[in-house]
Amino acid sequence: MAGSERLSELVAELLLRVVDRIASSSHSAKDDTSRFKSGLLPSISLYNYFLRMDKYMKCSESCFVLSFIYIDRVLMKNPDFLLTEYNIHRLSLAAVLLAIKYNEDYYFDNKHYAKIGGITLKELNYLERAMLGLMNYEPVSYTHLRAHETRHDLVCRLLLEKKKKKKK
Repeated sequence: MAGSERLSELVAELLLRVVDRIASSSHSAKDDTSRFKSGLLPSISLYNYFLRMDKYMKCSESCFVLSFIYIDRVLMKNPDFLLTEYNIHRLSLAAVLLAIKYNEDYYFDNKHYAKIGGITLKELNYLERAMLGLMNYEPVSYTHLRAHETRHDLVCRLLLEKKKKKKK
């Protein structure tokens, strides 16, 4: 689990950098975050949220890399969608959930994941459908990871190479 914790930490750090960059820029796009926006700023940091998901979701490391790609796809396909401190937790939860369902052979029901994410089952079901819609129902599997074209392609490759080196 230690390697997986490190990978979830890296993904959380990358997402925080993206949120910080957007917050500090003069982004002029319309804020289309209402589907994922929390009414209150979450009391748990994104870093700790990823550690929580890593600990209780019982998924492979690849799900965290895929979640990053899914979020990148949402941003690429929906230029009006802004990542903020108010939506990144819910968006990350939906992304990891979809990565688990698309990549893993076995997974829990949504009630389990909703409890881990600190939201209701109804909210999670809604977020899952919304995420799929924002991605145009085009998830990517771990086996297609190298072929996925994204502006963060280099980051994903570095994460995979780091993972391989640690296994040796």
